[in-house]
Amino acid sequence: MQYAKIEDSDVLAVSVSLVPTFDPVQPQDFFEINEDEKPEQLELSNGADFHFIFIVDRSGSMGMNNRMKIAKDALSLFVRSLPSDCSFSIISFGSNYQTIKIKNDPVIQYNNESKTIALEEINKFSENLLGTDIRKPLEYAQHDL
Repeated sequence: MQYAKIEDSDVLAVSVSLVPTFDPVQPQDFFEINEDEKPEQLELSNGADFHFIFIVDRSGSMGMNNRMKIAKDALSLFVRSLPSDCSFSIISFGSNYQTIKIKNDPVIQYNNESKTIALEEINKFSENLLGTDIRKPLEYAQHDL
């Protein structure tokens, strides 16, 4: 857990990372609370230095059990929840991959206009990219964005 505190104020921001586990649920025997420990303090960021990369499966198997609609709904929620002034990229894949580009740039600066355009493009997604080759979009994200 990390936190940041504004000087001369009672305002406190806390960041917690939760990692899912696939181990069976174990009963909790007890809770231990350490009130005297302070987590590492970090400077607050306005989000301008963040670049979010979303990689979405659009292979044929996404047509089963409403998977594509669920993925589109989740991605739309993530895009609407991005911090102001950040940048983001959306890569979709199947046998090949595609990126959403605004002004011919796959790295999109977040603002109301780009959010609207991205949401319109996400709404057009379908499970029409055939196979499932995730290696190429991952390499693209790592080396070209």
